[in-house]
Amino acid sequence: HLINNLCFPRYHWDRDRLESLHNIGLEPRGNFYYPPGGFREWHSNRTHGKGFRMYFIACEKDGKSGLNYVDNRDNKVKTLFDKNEHANIFYVNDNKDEAFFHSIFSDTDRFSLGFNIN
Repeated sequence: HLINNLCFPRYHWDRDRLESLHNIGLEPRGNFYYPPGGFREWHSNRTHGKGFRMYFIACEKDGKSGLNYVDNRDNKVKTLFDKNEHANIFYVNDNKDEAFFHSIFSDTDRFSLGFNIN
């Protein structure tokens, strides 16, 4: 996902587009494709800066991919199933004791484009 230590879209979009995003309080965070059977392991992103993350989702089949997460209120794993052309929004905390652990799974073609909301 990195070219010259820059993630998409920083290595692809011109500075004017990136500046436009910055001016409205958005920072690009990730652009991911998951084929059927694809996944992203459990992680918290807590060392990448706190803030709200928003991932726009495009998936071939509703309910066949999603976000697993640990709910810090009851310490249980929960699943948010994807719907095509929807967005997942969650808060990433930089506090180790309150980290938002999550993973991604996909049994369909799934694309996500993410931003940090400042």
